[in-house]
Amino acid sequence: MSIENVRKIIEEMKRKKLDVEECLVETSTPNPCATEEMILSAEKNCGIIFPESYKTFLKEYGNGDFYLFGAEPLMGVGDKLVDSLTTTKNSLSVLMQKEHGKDCYLFPENRMISLCQLVPFTYGDSLEISNDHWAFLCDKEYPNHDYPVVYVSQHSEDVICKLDNFEKWLEIFWIGNKDRKAEDLYLPTFYFLYTDWQGRMDLIDADRSELMEIYDRIRMENDANFKKYGVNG
Repeated sequence: MSIENVRKIIEEMKRKKLDVEECLVETSTPNPCATEEMILSAEKNCGIIFPESYKTFLKEYGNGDFYLFGAEPLMGVGDKLVDSLTTTKNSLSVLMQKEHGKDCYLFPENRMISLCQLVPFTYGDSLEISNDHWAFLCDKEYPNHDYPVVYVSQHSEDVICKLDNFEKWLEIFWIGNKDRKAEDLYLPTFYFLYTDWQGRMDLIDADRSELMEIYDRIRMENDANFKKYGVNG
């Protein structure tokens, strides 16, 4: 895994026709790329240094605030976008901490983490409007700021999926979608790991106590998908 791999994916995305449904073209078209200054400002506001893979995506593909192939709503950085990443961090992390208690459960590792350690880079879901989102897990220092990325469930506000980094997230998204066409519908990354609709909904809709009972079973039922994409956790 490398920045070269991220750039290879970006070039393949650029070459592929944006064949989403007509009603999604406007919201799926990438915005102009982010500048170094925009990224530095967002890093300062968020209190972290973004991984190079994410910064490369923002600078070479698009500055968020659009739906990636109509399937993944990405955040943007910079004053013109009202620094949507920072704004969403405040609403999804800090606000949740104040209203619902400061911790959430990281199910893939069976431990608690603070909501303030999550910095989202997606919001909602294009196929089902919700608060499900992917976030950088900034619970400690990671080499080269290459944070794991985690998926936060809309109902329990707990983490129900963890990947090594943003590069792995992007890789899974592209491997799963690159041969699809608009009539097939492009799918979010989470859907390629949890392919069964009912199991996926059970995870997303469960509260913490219910997740304690069903998480391991549903995760193992989808283990072949995780192995297919080189995900061990």
